[in-house]
Amino acid sequence: MDDLRELFELTAAIAADFYETLPDRPVYPRATVAELHAALSAPLPERGLPARTVIAELAAAADPGLVAEASDDAHTDAALAAVQQGGEAWMSGTVWDGRPAIRISVSNWQTSDEGVERTLAAFRALAPA
Repeated sequence: MDDLRELFELTAAIAADFYETLPDRPVYPRATVAELHAALSAPLPERGLPARTVIAELAAAADPGLVAEASDDAHTDAALAAVQQGGEAWMSGTVWDGRPAIRISVSNWQTSDEGVERTLAAFRALAPA
């Protein structure tokens, strides 16, 4: 059981490290609060849910992994193809909200901090100067 706990802790740490780097990389434009309100089908709750509840609901609703997209569909497809062809990491394409996206999974026992850094470097190399 300790090995499984260690795997889960590593997976969470890698996902958190990836999430923390999002502001440093070109990604789809951030939404304003007004845009989020307009996009939701119901009003926002007055209080947030505990983090453990959110994680449990997310785990029940989706595969473990993260979804990323570039500024437009063509760039998303090109970025995925370039990283796959470069051989640095394997990730798959998917469709999220009707748009092409990149599914990034960090829940493999072979995923390491160094592997995540190499993959992020491969994506950074694709960004315009």
